[in-house]
Amino acid sequence: MGDALKGRKQVDKKHKSKGFMKLSRLVDRAYGEEPPTFDLPLALRALGQIYPKFGKRFRLENAGAPSVQSKPSRPFVDLGIGEYFDCDPEIIEAAIASLRAGNTRYLTLEPLKHAIVSTYREEHGVNIDAQEVLLLGGARPGIAMAALAGIDPGDVVIVPDPDYIGLTHMASAVGATVVRVPLQRIPEGGFAPDLDAIKAHAAAGARAILLTNPNNPTGFVWRRDDLKTLALISDRFGILVVVNEIYDRLVFRGNHCSYASIGNRDRAVIIGGTAKVYDMTGFGLGWILSSAENVAVFEDLLFLTHQGKPDATSQHAALAALTSPVRERGASQSRARLLVNAQLTVEALDGFCGCRCPLPDAGQFAFPWIGGDDLEVARFLKTNFQVQVVPGSIWGSQGAGHLRVALANNKSRQAEGLERLRAGLMARKQRAV
Repeated sequence: MGDALKGRKQVDKKHKSKGFMKLSRLVDRAYGEEPPTFDLPLALRALGQIYPKFGKRFRLENAGAPSVQSKPSRPFVDLGIGEYFDCDPEIIEAAIASLRAGNTRYLTLEPLKHAIVSTYREEHGVNIDAQEVLLLGGARPGIAMAALAGIDPGDVVIVPDPDYIGLTHMASAVGATVVRVPLQRIPEGGFAPDLDAIKAHAAAGARAILLTNPNNPTGFVWRRDDLKTLALISDRFGILVVVNEIYDRLVFRGNHCSYASIGNRDRAVIIGGTAKVYDMTGFGLGWILSSAENVAVFEDLLFLTHQGKPDATSQHAALAALTSPVRERGASQSRARLLVNAQLTVEALDGFCGCRCPLPDAGQFAFPWIGGDDLEVARFLKTNFQVQVVPGSIWGSQGAGHLRVALANNKSRQAEGLERLRAGLMARKQRAV
């Protein structure tokens, strides 16, 4: 802990000398909360060692992170984030048609909001009103909106461990103290929430809990009964529940229950979008569901913070995605392709060189346990075998010793990446002997 604080002070001093201070306070807060209680590298610094687009400021400051091979002997295979699948042609045609029709101005497409309402009613059994929907330029801005509107400096915020690190970053950036509540490991190799620990922190005054369901990176799905218990905790202690449900229709086993069907929307923010289910990562379209009163606040906050609404083209594309038959076909195809790759990944890794790789319940990732220093392993795999994976420790202490392996690649690319990954793990094992 002392060394971590010393390192933080040194970086702060470096910021001042280079004139970074005025521009980096929010970023400093986002980085500064991680990791206060365990010996792990800062997430963005670690991720930046595998993907150059992350952790740019750390490289700019020459923070001394170990370098990786910059000129690989062959193209990388991305098994950490994935390359995603092709978007449905009807979605693309809808985007093109919207441009040809002259939709190049500010737009709030009310039929899209009604399509979202219909999707939640028909897919999740949830009755919502269009006034409870706010369109955003992607799902991640919903996390920012929830933090800016619902969390004050000094508030205690719960984030499960492991979970999407962007939740921790955003809560820290607005000045919150983030408490990572470890997910419990179950005998099958997966994870489950520790509701007693969450309740204890809520009783002690926590302001909010932020989570992803289905979980990124583990792929576990919160059970309906657990979400009901979470709603009871929220009601009793008045905490805000923010749930990112971006992978809601990518479930392989069991069922996904939207928190919108359970929680009091006055104390709930549900975030969704089309990027993952419909392979629309190049279109910026997401939304928030909450009470009409909360959505009105979010709408004002969107204006006050100068955040752009989703562009007209993305809205028309999303409307096509959420309209039958594309709504059913697109989700079914994505789910089927991901499941094939999930099974391929389990076959390749479970039991290989001591790995444990259970089939995820949902989502776009497997989360195998490989043991040892996962960041060192990820660097080794990138440098020597030209395969990129995300070190599990960036998602929290419970992720240490894991790798996040993406499933959103075409089957042949997935197979090639897994072949390189196996070769790398075998070489690592032989090197250790």
